[in-house]
Amino acid sequence: MYKINNNTTKLGEVFTELKDDKIVQGDFFTNETKVIKIINLMNYKEEGKLTGHTYDIISLLFLKNNKLVSDSLDNTIKIWNLDSFKEEKTLYIHFV
Repeated sequence: MYKINNNTTKLGEVFTELKDDKIVQGDFFTNETKVIKIINLMNYKEEGKLTGHTYDIISLLFLKNNKLVSDSLDNTIKIWNLDSFKEEKTLYIHFV
């Protein structure tokens, strides 16, 4: 366990910071490994969830135009719209 702004956080969580005092959280090694949460740092309330991965999320990256990229052990990269909380595109990764 570790702390972010005095809130206890589990090991295995992946974070990336957004604008407007928000962060995005994706878990791995926990029960919610396929869910990405948008959290407001001003009140610590969840503002939205992104679902669509079928296995653990391993990285998150915030892009311009309020977009988020997530990478998962399900061999996909997803691009999300953070205004609508909808998936915009899935890229399939094939390892040789």
